[in-house]
Parts: sequence; C-alpha cells; structure tokens
Amino acid sequence: MVRDFDPDNPPETLFSFAGPKAVNRVTPKRAIDNSEDIKIIDFWIEKNKVSPHLQREAREVYTVFQQLVGKPFRQCKRADGLKLSAHYESLSLSGPPSGRRSGTCAQP
Repeated sequence: MVRDFDPDNPPETLFSFAGPKAVNRVTPKRAIDNSEDIKIIDFWIEKNKVSPHLQREAREVYTVFQQLVGKPFRQCKRADGLKLSAHYESLSLSGPPSGRRSGTCAQP
C-alpha cells in the first residue's frame, strides 16, 4: 500500500527505527556563572571612563575569551590568556595588534 505524500505530515525519518546508538547526542557545556566577570568588566569601564566603542570591543573580546576558554576569570591561568592571543593572531587582523586588543580588559 502506497501512502500519498502530504507536506503537512512528513513521513517518518530513517532514524525513527534506529537504535539509540545511531542518535548523535551532544551534551551541553555546563553553564558558567559569569556575573563576577561582568562586574569586573563594568568596574573597569566605570573606573577608566571608557568610550562606548571601547566598551563594546571589551565585551566582544570577553565573549570570544569565554568561547575559547569556558572558565570564569577566577579560574583562568596565563595559558588561557595565551589562547586568546593565539586566536587573534590566527585571524591576522588588519586592525589593532592582538596584544593591544587582548590587553583591553587588563586591570591596571
């Protein structure tokens, strides 16, 4: 018996009869409590009276840092900062050098 094609009711996929080993399950990363990190960045912005452009750049660098490292500032080591620097060097940015960009969030 041939079923008619109905676009509102798609046919079952091939994975419906496959065992659980065929399903690619991705475990999500543990959520990072970055509220302390955000407070540090906000304090740095307020203390140094940073321009809106530099504020945005600092937050973008922090986002990239979190994607690369996945740890809060408190748990980071020098090697984690080197990962960020190597990332920007691999992009071969035409803008500011990676040392200047990664130093944006450095505390005085």
